[in-house]
Amino acid sequence: MTEIIDIAEVIKRRIGIRVVAAIKENTLRGIDKDGKPFAPYSEKPFAAPAGSLTQKVRARLDKDGKLTFFEKGDTKWVRVEGGYKLVKSIKRPSDGGVVNLTDTGKLLRGLRFLSIDNEGAIRIGWDDPELALLAYYHNVSGAGKGRVVRKFLGIPDAELQAIAEEEINKARESISVSPELLSRINLQLRV
Repeated sequence: MTEIIDIAEVIKRRIGIRVVAAIKENTLRGIDKDGKPFAPYSEKPFAAPAGSLTQKVRARLDKDGKLTFFEKGDTKWVRVEGGYKLVKSIKRPSDGGVVNLTDTGKLLRGLRFLSIDNEGAIRIGWDDPELALLAYYHNVSGAGKGRVVRKFLGIPDAELQAIAEEEINKARESISVSPELLSRINLQLRV
């Protein structure tokens, strides 16, 4: 019995997996789907429930005089001078101020190759609907009070083209077909 492998599907799957890796790599470097840097994090003061900031972040902001506590109903709130940019620099100092959409890291960790649809398009995304919604906010409707859009879901056309060409060439190089197998394939095509 001859097993028929759809080489186009194999190539598309490999391209999809590599595109996901490229999106993650670009995003961690602060680069959007068009190859440009993301819009910077806000430096505008903001208010939030005190519990939304970690103890480490609250302590550092308070020590630096960048935090004001106040009551709103029964809830303790904070006003942060310096905006989210300052909060992020305290939470993740190793990022060096790069806007990389990695507050918790879940968004990028959850991104994966999903499937090849009926039209042959490569589908990437998230299994977790909450992460898909978070991606929608960042990529389409805008995140935060200022509704800043940071289009990370995709890669520059030249990068996609290079990945596709590499995978197609790898497939060409790795396929060796014996004349006997070739005649069986041709026979199958004629039937």
